[in-house]
Amino acid sequence: MENTGFYVIPNKTQYEIGERVWLEIKKTGPTKANHVIVSLFTYQGENLKMECTLEQGVYIPLAESISEKTGGYLVKIEFFQKTEKLGSCYTAFDVVNCWTEAPRYGFLSSFSEEDKQKEEYQEFFREMHLNVIQFYDWMYRHDEFYPESDIYTDIMGRKGSMTAVAKKIEGVHACGAKAIAYGAVYGAESFQEEHPECSYRYDNGEPMIFIDKIWLMDIHRGTAWRKRILQEYGKALEKGFDGVHMDQYGDPKEALILENGKYVIRDLADDFGDLINETKEKYPEKQLIFNAVNNWPVDSVKKSREDCIYIEVWSRIYSAACNGNNFRFWRIPSSIGRGRKCSDRGILSGQLQNWGTFVPKNIEKIL
Repeated sequence: MENTGFYVIPNKTQYEIGERVWLEIKKTGPTKANHVIVSLFTYQGENLKMECTLEQGVYIPLAESISEKTGGYLVKIEFFQKTEKLGSCYTAFDVVNCWTEAPRYGFLSSFSEEDKQKEEYQEFFREMHLNVIQFYDWMYRHDEFYPESDIYTDIMGRKGSMTAVAKKIEGVHACGAKAIAYGAVYGAESFQEEHPECSYRYDNGEPMIFIDKIWLMDIHRGTAWRKRILQEYGKALEKGFDGVHMDQYGDPKEALILENGKYVIRDLADDFGDLINETKEKYPEKQLIFNAVNNWPVDSVKKSREDCIYIEVWSRIYSAACNGNNFRFWRIPSSIGRGRKCSDRGILSGQLQNWGTFVPKNIEKIL
């Protein structure tokens, strides 16, 4: 962007058919500009051109016909003082039937009482065009999303406020994005004390526990845990969330479960898809995103009613063949490609690694 004293962003992260598109021009410093020319481009060429006067913090409405059909637009804003061109800047926006046609994932992870008044994230999401926002670790417990009081301490010892959660849901909606509740499919704390029969177990009979805090529960249909997690998802959706990010940890891929009084080996891949489908049956208007860690089990969940394929890449697994100090970045597009082969739904990819250690100098060529 040239130094014009202004920058421009859409008033929403994305637009649905029929929504009016507005551009916000924000002042960043001294300027002599007093009017602008707005040009819209598609891949077919220039689509619209309009001229208007300029005031600080101005909102420019675009023609209503722009949002009558789906598509993506490049926006060029040229700044003038009378007839002298001072510079230009750019932004973009898209129009869709539903966000799942073009998902762009963002995150919120702080929900303290102090955060309930903060709104800076809204402008960031609009500037980055992030239209789906996961509320990561927003809940009181994995097996009890909502506490008895507004202020709570989560399993990791962090203070949170359910008022702050509600305010951020409102804020995400205000900037045109969807709020997605994080919810691990099999994580539990106190629930395992009431229902030890629901624990996944190792071959030696010991329960499976993640980070020494979270017990892994049997999610297959008919278990007490299955009923519980569906109830917790329902509470979140009734409180204003637009969907659920259904998380798993990549392991285990099979476990011992108690079935008809005996422990038997259970392949978990098919249970994930069945849980997705039952959740969708109960809440058909809500969107579901399942985390296929390192592409597992994307071949199984592709048959389910999930709305997007989410692939979380864990460097500690993908770098194992590289002596632990050279992450293979070419695996990122290959993992996305595999997801695309499995489904025509939107693909989201999250990478978990130490960027300072693993980023090679030629990253732009690799990706």
